[in-house]
Amino acid sequence: MPRRLYLLFLSLWLCLSLLVSGAEISASRARHEGTFLTDARIMHRLLSQRAVQHDAILVTLVTPPDLTGFSGPIRSRDSWLRLWN
Repeated sequence: MPRRLYLLFLSLWLCLSLLVSGAEISASRARHEGTFLTDARIMHRLLSQRAVQHDAILVTLVTPPDLTGFSGPIRSRDSWLRLWN
């Protein structure tokens, strides 16, 4: 009888340990998933802002400036456009 009781307690302990381990793994997975999703949203926002900044820089590089008040060696818009061609 003591052997049978020992096996019963051992099997109950094993089932309870598996149940608690499963609950801990599930909670840990949920925490990590929440952290990952938050980091992914932040990274997406930063990359989107960086892309908009690069786009604005490229637009300013391609668009020739207004040369009406320019007092340097380039006097007209046509001479500025000749520099680009």
